[in-house]
Amino acid sequence: MAVEEEYVAVKHALEEDENILLAYLFGSRARGGASPISDYDLAVLLRDNSLSAFAKVLFAASKALKVSEDKLDILDLTRAPLHLKAKVLAEGIKVVDRGYGDALLLEVNVKYPEVAQQTNILLKNWLEDPNGLDLKVIKDRLDHLSQLSDNIGAFLERHRPGDLLKEFEAWYALKGMVQDSIQAIIDVCAHVFTSKNLGVAESYRQYVEKLAEHGHMDGELAEGLKLAIALGNRLIHRYLIVESRELGFRRQASLRDNT
Repeated sequence: MAVEEEYVAVKHALEEDENILLAYLFGSRARGGASPISDYDLAVLLRDNSLSAFAKVLFAASKALKVSEDKLDILDLTRAPLHLKAKVLAEGIKVVDRGYGDALLLEVNVKYPEVAQQTNILLKNWLEDPNGLDLKVIKDRLDHLSQLSDNIGAFLERHRPGDLLKEFEAWYALKGMVQDSIQAIIDVCAHVFTSKNLGVAESYRQYVEKLAEHGHMDGELAEGLKLAIALGNRLIHRYLIVESRELGFRRQASLRDNT
């Protein structure tokens, strides 16, 4: 699907949702430099930014683009750091604007130069300091990840995968530990990425891709981490909002993903 076709499809799908105040397609897809396997990046400002509201956007956009939900990354403009807002405005294609685009532009124009200057100073100091990579931060995250791994192992010794179909509390406990594990991995990647001054990542996936591209991560490990990130996306954006009766069918697929 060409960029123009993607724009029309997403615009038609999202304009129907009055909760969407502002939306942009951005990233490699919007720039026209995407590969066939590239994900789609969508930045949105919502009146109600609850999980169910984001899920509605996720499902509508993925359906319009004819891709699965895990191929779509959604950026919440109310929580996005300023450098990402600036990137969206600089490279993005506006899809929906109900009068909020000018306010975002003003915010970025007023605040971003100062923030960018301070960020560049901080990154420069990290690069000049041989101890710029904070090993304590990494150790804390890895210790947390190790503890989670032990907890998951002990959990699976007490709960067979088949039993989770009948034990909702156990299923949610396992899901929470898996999500925490994925977040710990992302935190480590983000810290190393920033300390190496590799630019701006538009998604969690790009932390991994750029670290591998610059030789800071083994290629096989990178592929495994991208799968973990995709799993995290499905856990957050899909499983939490489906009807409980649907989980009986979907949990089996998730368990296969974890084996």
